Amino acid sequence: MSNIKKKPDNVIDISSNVELIMKLAADKLDAGDHIGALSLMRRAETIEPENEEVMLAIAGTYNEMNRFTESLAYSSRVLNSGHEYVRDAFMIAGYSYLGLGEYVAARKAYRQFLMNVPDSYTEEDLIAVYEALDICEANCALNESRESVPAVRDSSEVELEEILKRIEAEEERVNGDMAYGLLSDAIEKFLDSYELFEKYLLSCYAVMHFKKGIKKYETA
Repeated sequence: MSNIKKKPDNVIDISSNVELIMKLAADKLDAGDHIGALSLMRRAETIEPENEEVMLAIAGTYNEMNRFTESLAYSSRVLNSGHEYVRDAFMIAGYSYLGLGEYVAARKAYRQFLMNVPDSYTEEDLIAVYEALDICEANCALNESRESVPAVRDSSEVELEEILKRIEAEEERVNGDMAYGLLSDAIEKFLDSYELFEKYLLSCYAVMHFKKGIKKYETA
């Protein structure tokens, strides 16, 4: 007579039961064991590789571990499928993009999620999403301001800048009379910029008097 014991009929083989494996994974997550939870989820994935609930659970776990790129690899598969879990995938992808500092992509994902929120999400969940979206908006605005092209100067600003450069050049040559002549013309043409010319007036006078002093010294 054989000594091999027969497995009772009411015993469930967990090795091939995705639902039970995912419940065990959830228990691991609740206990803070992300590695153990992820190991179980990956086992469930090998059994049902197209199971989108499993994909999103893995993506969410990677997010909690700050492994955002790996999370996106899973959430993007769900997004590309176009099936019922797309809405959840947008929220998870938004979190991943935010973690990577890709604020434009994160903002887009969160906006897509908010357009059609699943019934399972609580008010607390939505508050967290809106707070994340605010962070995205603020960083997008900051980046846009940094990347904005400086305003094009008009021709009068360019002309004034060139005149001031010529005045400075004449002062360096100790040619106060020429510098003063250029400055007088500039003051007449750009009356609104008189305050800008005051320091040049003082330096012109200093150069002119310095040159006169040199001439007196040379003829003495």
